[in-house]
Amino acid sequence: MVGGPVTDPVDPVKPPRLRAGDTVAVVSTSWGGPSVFPHVFDRGVDVLRRAFGLEVRELPSARMAPADLGASPRLRADDLNAAFADPEVRAIVSSIGGVDSVRILEHLNPALAVSDPKILVADEPTGDLDAKSGDEILELLRRLNEEFGKTVVMVTHDPKAAARAHRMVHLDKGVLHTDERTEIGAGRKA
Repeated sequence: MVGGPVTDPVDPVKPPRLRAGDTVAVVSTSWGGPSVFPHVFDRGVDVLRRAFGLEVRELPSARMAPADLGASPRLRADDLNAAFADPEVRAIVSSIGGVDSVRILEHLNPALAVSDPKILVADEPTGDLDAKSGDEILELLRRLNEEFGKTVVMVTHDPKAAARAHRMVHLDKGVLHTDERTEIGAGRKA
């Protein structure tokens, strides 16, 4: 692990709410979906800009082709580390799903995640992973949240992954149906 593991838990630090004008980093730590479906990616970036007024900063991995991303787990991790290290970046959007995302773990610097609280959006973090790798990713997200005070927003269709969250929000075709605390999150502040 770059910079060595962080062994001492820190007091949770809640990242500030995002406001219009804040910078959001977009990275692709996995399979390269934005290069395969650029129209979907561009629509999402447009929503971040126009609907929320956010400044979107695409890091080098954001639109890389799948083959190029697969060839360089260190580059993908470097983008994520750079986003955590940049004080102007207030949130990170990452397509972290896919079996190949496990290869970046050894290159991540957890100390960077601790030094400046960010909101981490993980889209299908366990998608296409075997059970062991999926558990490793979910454990990393849990540690980022519980030990290092990071806000993690996980988008998933996997009920096992969703059950590990503190709160579940169910959407269907863009309409909010339920917003509930899980057993894990029952004793936590909203």
